[in-house]
Amino acid sequence: GDTLIDDEPLHAENEGFKPISPIEQRKQDRILERLVKNIGKNVRNIDLDGNCLFRSIADQLGDPFGDICFAKLRELGVEWMVLHKDELLPFVVPVGGRNPSAEFDIQISELRNNTSWKYSSNLMLIAMSALTKRPIHVYTYDTTNGKLFTAKEAHKSLTQDEKDGVPLFLVRKGDKHF
Repeated sequence: GDTLIDDEPLHAENEGFKPISPIEQRKQDRILERLVKNIGKNVRNIDLDGNCLFRSIADQLGDPFGDICFAKLRELGVEWMVLHKDELLPFVVPVGGRNPSAEFDIQISELRNNTSWKYSSNLMLIAMSALTKRPIHVYTYDTTNGKLFTAKEAHKSLTQDEKDGVPLFLVRKGDKHF
């Protein structure tokens, strides 16, 4: 079947996740992998190095090691976000009493750091969808009901044919790793 790519850890502070023990996380990861296999897909592990999101997407775009274009994808994603700041601001969750614009600027600064994984979440997924002209499907384990949950991101600039095209697949494991 299709290959799903393990991806980037998310900034838990903005995502509302509560930390769980490493043992419980491994248990949930195994359940998630089994659920993904049940729908005919496989999980491929990508090293957790702060560039996982970009390596995962590079892999699916035809760069099997994610070594050639992951840095360019990261750079392009950050630049796209900067150019579309006004569009993205309503989705920025401020931390520590900051206003959304200040929070966005902090996130951009972190994302410019080649090894930072912080803030590589929904806003960057929207940027990657717009840049690659492909929808992105994110699979995760819903601990509430023990089922596979799928979130789909597609930037509004995608045509209907692009939205209906071959998606990029990501698996989100817990609050720290896709």
